[in-house]
Amino acid sequence: MATRYVQSFESGGAVGSPVTTINPSGDKPFSANPQGTVVVDNTHVAHGSKSGKFSPTAGATCSARWTGLNVPVGSTFGVSGYGWYDAISASETYIWRLNDTAGALMCMIEMSNTGKFRLIDKNGTTTPLFNSGLNLPTGQEIRYEVFGTIGASAPLKCALFAGDSLTPLAGYSTSVSNANLGTTAGDVSLFGKGDTGSYATPFWQDSLQFEVGGADFIGPWVSQLATPALSLENSINPTTAGGSDGQATVSWAAVPGAGSYNAYKSTLASPTDAQLAAGLVQAGVTSPFTFTGLKAGGTTVAIQAEP
Repeated sequence: MATRYVQSFESGGAVGSPVTTINPSGDKPFSANPQGTVVVDNTHVAHGSKSGKFSPTAGATCSARWTGLNVPVGSTFGVSGYGWYDAISASETYIWRLNDTAGALMCMIEMSNTGKFRLIDKNGTTTPLFNSGLNLPTGQEIRYEVFGTIGASAPLKCALFAGDSLTPLAGYSTSVSNANLGTTAGDVSLFGKGDTGSYATPFWQDSLQFEVGGADFIGPWVSQLATPALSLENSINPTTAGGSDGQATVSWAAVPGAGSYNAYKSTLASPTDAQLAAGLVQAGVTSPFTFTGLKAGGTTVAIQAEP
């Protein structure tokens, strides 16, 4: 079963608040390095109302990260994130990278010193796995995806998309079968800029995800759903409730990365996502939650986890 960590900056505090350690996903806190270089912002937002604004300075790190991921050799991993860049790099800087437990590079997607998008493994920038020859798109929300397997000769692929599109941007995708990611577990997933180079233009990242044990690209950002478990002793029993209104108590396990939970109901037996979303009962509910005013045998209820 895949394990996924998510970060949307929605629970990072007021706009302008520095990102310290926010919205921990499971036991993997998400933090900025160094603190003060990443703040909660609302200028360029992929989803929701907030994003992370990164303000780099020349020759210094400006990143946010999950640590202690412990992705074993032979395991798959995936990353998905949304970025907004107003200018291409004047010097080499990564967009996302994965480090091993010793802090060494395993793979990354980056802008070259001329702003060209490329994919790098442990063999470094002198022999990139992929050089698009195209500048990173600017002035728009782009989604980057990477999927691969930890190993010394393993499959790895990447692509850029326009926002939530499912079609890769032409010229920005590749897939290789023999990437060198080494023989040490993956440990740190970093988003932002490294400690070299002179790139000093603010940029934004949002709706970040990292997955261990998946099967392919993560895909566009979607709210995660908690799996409801009806408490039978409090749920509607059609044989005794007749046509009267009833109630159902729903409990659920915590969803990693969730900041809050919303309750929905619909009188339809199989509502679409849009129909269910129109039936918001209450935002910010906690487990267990009791739905009331339900029709016997004809109401759908759901709990949705929000970042």
